[in-house]
Amino acid sequence: MAEFGQKQSLKGLMFKPEDVHRAFTNGVFREPATAAAIAQVEQALGHALPDQLRILYLEFDGFQGPTGANFLFPVLERGTPGSGSLLTYTQFFRGEDYFPEWLQQAVAVGDNGTGTMWFVLLKARESLVRWDAEWEEYEEVEGSLLDAWIAERKLYESVSPDV
Repeated sequence: MAEFGQKQSLKGLMFKPEDVHRAFTNGVFREPATAAAIAQVEQALGHALPDQLRILYLEFDGFQGPTGANFLFPVLERGTPGSGSLLTYTQFFRGEDYFPEWLQQAVAVGDNGTGTMWFVLLKARESLVRWDAEWEEYEEVEGSLLDAWIAERKLYESVSPDV
């Protein structure tokens, strides 16, 4: 358990791909990513992807949540027209000087469809953060990536039960 004032590392909050399928029965899941595609992304980024992401990508190469937003970006390929991948977004945010410095040590994971994105921050411990490009600072998220996705789904359902 994390000490007071310190969030738990994502490494201690692992979940299985089937948990995502169960939580998002109406989600749109892409075919699994290949090990070669994951290796290509890792080489392009200069580091390995977090274990949780590798596990998910080997089961499905991204998925769309309740509003059609890419809750998990495809690892390499673009999902839908106008959308990006983990690689393209991560390289974009790392490649522009006007973005906050912390993005140099983060991997873009997905978005909620309203401009807010999820990232895994790759420091001494991996942590999940939410960030909107209008903000300078990020917000560290409690729980796992699956917990964040479920919370977002519940928010949408509270506003529109048909989602």
